[in-house]
Order: sequence, then C-alpha cells, then structure tokens
Amino acid sequence: MSYREEKLAKAMSTAQEVAQETHVDSVYLAGSLTAGLGSPTSDVDVFVLSSGAVDDGAARQRRVGDVRVDIEDYSISWVDGALRKLAGWDSSRQRLRHGALSDGELDFLIRMRDIEVVKTSPELERLLGALAAAEDRLRQMALSTWALRANGDLSDLRGAWQDGDHASAGLVGQSVMVCAGKAVSTASGDLYLGSKWVHRQLRRSLGDAFPWDQFLDWQCGAWARPGSDAAFRDFVAFQQTLMAAAQLLGWNSPAVAEWPFWELGKGPYRRNPHYNTIHLTEGVLLNNELQRQVVVKPDVALVWALSNGRDEDEIVDAAVHLSARVSTAAEEPLGAQRARDLLALLHQRGLVSRDLFR
Repeated sequence: MSYREEKLAKAMSTAQEVAQETHVDSVYLAGSLTAGLGSPTSDVDVFVLSSGAVDDGAARQRRVGDVRVDIEDYSISWVDGALRKLAGWDSSRQRLRHGALSDGELDFLIRMRDIEVVKTSPELERLLGALAAAEDRLRQMALSTWALRANGDLSDLRGAWQDGDHASAGLVGQSVMVCAGKAVSTASGDLYLGSKWVHRQLRRSLGDAFPWDQFLDWQCGAWARPGSDAAFRDFVAFQQTLMAAAQLLGWNSPAVAEWPFWELGKGPYRRNPHYNTIHLTEGVLLNNELQRQVVVKPDVALVWALSNGRDEDEIVDAAVHLSARVSTAAEEPLGAQRARDLLALLHQRGLVSRDLFR
C-alpha cells in the first residue's frame, strides 16, 4: 500500500466516525493527496458540511497512528455564499479585487473539485453541480489571483534590483516565478492553490510542451548576481511570457498548452518589459505599475504577448491561429491584416519595439 493510500484509508476511517454525528449533512476528504499531489508528510483534511449554524472554518485534529487528520466544519449556507460571490465577481482597472473571494474561500472551492466522498447528500450533490457549472469562473478568479500577487512582487523585485540588493531580488524573484508558474498550471486546468506544488503541476499538466528546465533555472534565484543586468532582463521577459500566455489562453478555456513562443526568439519585435498582464472581466490590463495602465481587447493583448523576439509574419500567423481562444463567440475572428495593423499600432504606442528592450 502506498503512503497516499494508507493516509487516505486512515482518514476515511475517521471521517466515517464523524459522519455519524447528528448535525452532519455530508462528509468528504480533500486536499493535496486527493488532488494527486501531496507527500509522505502531508496531512489529510476531512470536510464536514452541516445544514445548521457552525463555526465556519473551525478545525480540530485527530491522530490515527502516525497520520494527522484535520477536520474542518462548514455550514451549507457558507458554501452557498462563496458560490454566489464567485458568480457575482467582476474586476475592472479601478476595482481589481472587487467582489473577489477571500484566499480561504478560493482555496475551499478549488479543493472541492477533487474530493473523495464519505457521506453524500442531496445538498452536497447540488453544491458539486453548482461548482462544476462555475468552473470557468473559478479558473478565471484563480488566474486573477496569481496575476495580482505577481504584480505586487514585481514592484519589489525592480526596487531591489535598482538598489543593488541582488540577494533580495533573487528571493523576491522566486516568488514572482512561482506566481507565473501557478498561473500557467491554472491556465491548463490544474487549479490546486498550494504554491509548493507548482513544479509537479507544471510537469503533469503540460509535460514537454513547457520549457521546464528554463523555468527551474529562473525560479531557483541563482541568476541574481552583481553585474547580471542581462539576466535580470531575461528573467523579467520569461515571467512576462508565462503570465501573458496564462492570462490569455487560460481565460476562456484551459488552452495554455497551445502557446507557441515560450522562449525568446531572435526576431526584431519585443514587448515592452515594464508591463504585467492582468485579465479583467472587462478586457486585459497591461499594467506598468504607478506609470501607465492600458485596458485592451484580448486580441490586442495577444498580438502584444506574441511579440517575444519574433518577426512580423510569425506574430501574425500565431495571432490568427490563436484568436479564437481569446475571443468570445460574439466577436469577429482576428484576420491577418488586422493583426498587422495591431502590431503597427502597438509599435507606435511604445508597447512593442523593433529596436528597444534588449
């Protein structure tokens, strides 16, 4: 028996005991182990849903041999409230976090996607159905969460680098790259929120389609050394690519594996490295923190994001091919001439360049 099977079996025994308590509507196991992650030291979480009032989120612990089992109680009304909040969420340039779930609510709903049911009920089945129907919305909120976390860390990264504090830049850079990696895994449909699983999530979700070795080199922080300004520029460009690809090809559907240009090419067009991509419910924000913010349509952001050391024909062909992934059914597909016009406009506005940003 594997450690995973052993831990889940012991947690199942405890959960079956809890399921006999009078106030309990339903019980399930959730967490890293049920999500196909976890390690020999991972705890197992038992979630207990009740129809009456409880201290939502209150946790108690039991030990079954050498396995610690965390038991968390929630009312069904609390879960309904989180689902309503998710359905009503919207974000704009002025209100980036408006109506967003708390970290705890987001984590709860994401964990609920991968569960082992111990005691079911009509209410649990209803909640699971509502959650499945909100899958796109949940992925979008998770994408927004990682983009906003990266946005804050990027300011700290640039400040540390400008101050010559390379050790701090390397440390903050690790967090920046984790956010970018988590955004990519989310955009592939692997939403589990725990940061420490980012490497395993990228491997299992994207496989050879993702530049794993390059990600690992940048994420470890060893690039941050005195005199390594070129490495700093390349680090920023790579995380910018990851975040842009995730925000654009993960929003409508989990299609980020189709991204064609993970690595910097040798062509003339390059994005302005000072902008971070944050997908909003009203469009895509290209954010140069405290300097300039531009909200554009997704197809415009797509042309910008593809300008990753590529020539005009490469960018146009890729943009036309991917436009259906970023547009809604009501929008016209991006044609080659419009893609060329958008590239010229982005060049004119200083968002891409044939000469700078290298």
